[in-house]
Amino acid sequence: MSHISIHRLHRMTQKNAKQAAVQVARELETEFELSCRWAGNTLSFERPGLSGTLVVTKQAIDIEIELVGLVLGMLRTRIEAGVEEQLDRLFGAQ
Repeated sequence: MSHISIHRLHRMTQKNAKQAAVQVARELETEFELSCRWAGNTLSFERPGLSGTLVVTKQAIDIEIELVGLVLGMLRTRIEAGVEEQLDRLFGAQ
């Protein structure tokens, strides 16, 4: 099992940060064929071998991803880079 943890500070209102997170979720949903659902400010997502959450707070975005299996474990770097790229584009590079 492989784990990805990303903490990203932002300077947006929580509402605008959530709107940006919705955009990230849509793009990742398409790219990685994820099933996503929102509950308040927490997005849960999954697909076979991958699950995680994205939490939007007033000051930060927190993403936790669990990868199960050898193939997805080998894709960890690509998945993490894809998430970071989307966050950079929508929230600004850190």
